[in-house]
Amino acid sequence: MHIHCSGMQSTMMVLPALVVVLLTLGSTMSLETYSNKYDNVNVDVILNSDRLLNQYIACVLYNGPCSPDGRYFRTILPDALATNCAKCTDKMKSNVRKMSNHIMKRRPEDWAKFVQKYDIDGKYRESFARFLNEQS
Repeated sequence: MHIHCSGMQSTMMVLPALVVVLLTLGSTMSLETYSNKYDNVNVDVILNSDRLLNQYIACVLYNGPCSPDGRYFRTILPDALATNCAKCTDKMKSNVRKMSNHIMKRRPEDWAKFVQKYDIDGKYRESFARFLNEQS
């Protein structure tokens, strides 16, 4: 006597794949984001003020004092660079792109200092460049 259970077999074959998909979705959905506490920082004001921009640059490079938001950004910068801002809020991604592109174009010597400090091996250069060119 032969019992046909192709429905059961196909269910058993699909179940592991479904579990993997659900686990992946669950881990993606639970991905923590950085605090949005500083999302309302007006990046244009900073970029249009040499005094403010110099202070932020000195802070991030550990060459000067930091405001609370500067200190926070300096703390998350290595992880944000390594993950292409995966945990950044949408506003933070937009601000990072705007600040980075501004500094790269208008203050290349400061950009070189960032690279020297945070990506000396060039490990993140290509992926971060792609991130900077994405649309928010």
